[in-house]
Amino acid sequence: MKNSLLTACILLVCMSFCKAQQNDSLHILCKFPAQLKAGAKLELPVQVRYSIQGEKTGTLSFEIINEADHQSVDGWFINIFPFQYFTTIAKESYHTKFPFTVPSNFSGKIKLIMRAACNQNKDSVARVITIIPNKKENE
Repeated sequence: MKNSLLTACILLVCMSFCKAQQNDSLHILCKFPAQLKAGAKLELPVQVRYSIQGEKTGTLSFEIINEADHQSVDGWFINIFPFQYFTTIAKESYHTKFPFTVPSNFSGKIKLIMRAACNQNKDSVARVITIIPNKKENE
């Protein structure tokens, strides 16, 4: 009984360590805005940090979801570069921007989702932001 309990504890510690190592190997940093005005144009800055050995090709994707109905609004928001490739290089990070335009007649909330993947390593970040209606449209 003692041996099986000890073995289970060691296994749990090892699994936690391995999971922590995997999560630390690929990390997305994104400066999401708190809110946007209808009609605004934005280049969303993104940085992908990694501690992956050797050169490997990864993918970075950006998705815009309408929070009201959970449907994609990438086309409506003119998300023209929703998918990009990057190559891992030792001690360097990948920097890019995702340009998009908020339609002038849109109001409500959207969810911005960023996903990165390289081999078995994955990370994602998401934020819900409010779109402030254009005053000219409502007057």
